Amino acid sequence: MQDIMESCFSSRQQVNNYLIWAIRMINSPVSTIAKTLLEDEGLRNIVEEKSKNTQDFYMRFFSGVRNNKESGDNLGEELLAVCLHVLAKLPEEEGKFCVITDDKGAAGKIDAAFRQVNRRYWGKRVILFSTPKLVQALYNEGIAAEAEELLPILHAGNNGINKILGAEIYDIENREITLDCAEAARKIVDKKIHIAL
Repeated sequence: MQDIMESCFSSRQQVNNYLIWAIRMINSPVSTIAKTLLEDEGLRNIVEEKSKNTQDFYMRFFSGVRNNKESGDNLGEELLAVCLHVLAKLPEEEGKFCVITDDKGAAGKIDAAFRQVNRRYWGKRVILFSTPKLVQALYNEGIAAEAEELLPILHAGNNGINKILGAEIYDIENREITLDCAEAARKIVDKKIHIAL
């Protein structure tokens, strides 16, 4: 990631500043990132801007959090949110990043991490899609026109059963809906389901 960032920005310090900012935005009191910063005073000093010795900062940070990975923690979601914060600052035209995940818990954590940050610091938009939500977007945009075209994509995201967060025609609020791929495709085409995520 550091190589990509260095090709986009004029100085290593600028690259490091984006990572420092992203870590600050995502860091929460109970997280693998917080544990890593607590254990590594050098990293903590860089993030708190008490030290200007940022050489190999990317390597030290990502190696440090990876070494603190524990079963069941949210490190994947934390790092994805950090990387999205950095990527959202790339100097280019306005745009957006689409993240596709069928892990509702991960999507919620990534969304919550971005909601903690003041909107003016977001940079580019980050949009979260589940496989069924992506399929619905493809259909609504006219990219796929028939239920049969939706089936291969719906099958790719799961084992034939879709757990959808959304609302059917008479639902008042979103709920988890379980549908097989053919039924999900049919409801999308017939506009009998709204998929929230």
